[in-house]
Amino acid sequence: MNFDKEDFKAYLTMIENVISRMATNSFIVKGWTITMISAILVLAVSKNLNYKVYIIAIVADISFCFIDCFYLRTEKLYRNMYKSVLGFKNNLKQINFFDLNASEYKDKNTSPINVFLSCSIWPLYLVILASIVFIA
Repeated sequence: MNFDKEDFKAYLTMIENVISRMATNSFIVKGWTITMISAILVLAVSKNLNYKVYIIAIVADISFCFIDCFYLRTEKLYRNMYKSVLGFKNNLKQINFFDLNASEYKDKNTSPINVFLSCSIWPLYLVILASIVFIA
């Protein structure tokens, strides 16, 4: 098949759309985390509920943290893919325009530990966790 510059632009647009969706999902997860944990803590404090509610809040915080890490890691993989595809802009025959699998673009920045240690993950979820423990 022959591909031209328009196909290349469309492929980059598809990758950009995936990156945008992952960033949006990460933002939404952060909002849900704050909303849900706040609601649980307000309910627990106002009704004098036992420690099980605080355990639920901790589990929710950790679960949302894992989900957020997944979205951020996926976003980083697609950013790596985008950079790699840009390197082939003069040789379109090396690009598979039907492949959006970004798993081969792993590097040290996309490891789960590095994703968790990024400044957009650990401060938020550890502050929420500390707040839960403090209020409990």
